[in-house]
Amino acid sequence: MSTHECKRVARLSAVGAALGVFALQALAQSQPWYIGAQQRFEHQTNVFGTSAGQVSDTVSSTSLLAGIDQTIGRQRLFGSVVAGANRYQNRSDLNHDTYSLRLGVDWETAGRLSGNVTADASQSMADFNPIGLAGTTTNN
Repeated sequence: MSTHECKRVARLSAVGAALGVFALQALAQSQPWYIGAQQRFEHQTNVFGTSAGQVSDTVSSTSLLAGIDQTIGRQRLFGSVVAGANRYQNRSDLNHDTYSLRLGVDWETAGRLSGNVTADASQSMADFNPIGLAGTTTNN
């Protein structure tokens, strides 16, 4: 895939994501829940984030998402789930799946007591260069 094609795919993906967000917002106004899908293509010029031995690749990310935001009396229940698959064009050893879960309750009494409880869980790919050291890599 040429650089021009990668830029074109990136622009089209950005437009598609923006339209998807608007559609989800319109749905969220009429329903307390939402569902959706997202497709993103990204060309990374420095996959491992290092100055030595730079590796470039194109990544396809496909995600399914769902959520709820429901008011029940004075309380509010909210939650979301996102599950994704990330596939590299040339480096299949970097392929990975991700997820993110969030569930919570905002509560309130007739008096002055209120609060919230939230639980989160997620999994994603580790950063190859977490402290930003130039020339460091975990590449085999």
